[in-house]
Amino acid sequence: MEDDQITGNFASAINDYIGVNDPEIDGKVLVPLRFRADGGNVLKVQDINILYRITDTTPPTIANVVLNPESPNTGQNVSIGATVYDNTAIEQVTADLNGDSVVMIAGENNSYTGSLIAPYAGDHNLIITAQDASGLTSESTTPVTVTYDGAELFTESVTFNPSSPLLAGKNTDSDEHLVEIEYDFLVQYGSHCKGTATMVLPARKT
Repeated sequence: MEDDQITGNFASAINDYIGVNDPEIDGKVLVPLRFRADGGNVLKVQDINILYRITDTTPPTIANVVLNPESPNTGQNVSIGATVYDNTAIEQVTADLNGDSVVMIAGENNSYTGSLIAPYAGDHNLIITAQDASGLTSESTTPVTVTYDGAELFTESVTFNPSSPLLAGKNTDSDEHLVEIEYDFLVQYGSHCKGTATMVLPARKT
């Protein structure tokens, strides 16, 4: 007479095993199952279904960020490199320099590369963002100093506000009049420097 015996629930044992064993690079954990039949009994394995989910809490790691050149001139092409790795898989790596962004290309040994154009002269931040297959992100910030290569600065336009105190119908009894100047300088590579300043100009009495 055959008497089929059904094993207990594997779930707790499997969960314990997963909890102390790291997943492989593709996020999978190999769970070994051992069966033994004693006393000449026949072991019949049937309908084993295992469903489990690994919760990824580790964001990507960004390291070895390099720029070439390290201190570029305005408008110069900048090559960017970084090492990005994760316990599962990297979904995307982007680099941003003063609003100009690029999706970096994956290479060998977890390397990622890209290129951007250096913005106007001054201190900026190169921000590299990595996202893994679980949606977790990491961000790396590298200061970048962009230099000015000495190209001549020239004035594109200068406007006065008011355009003329007398033409604007503003007579004065004083010997001078405050005039607000709005300026707009055009520098190399199409960058602009805009702002306002106040200066004192002689005024004609009426």
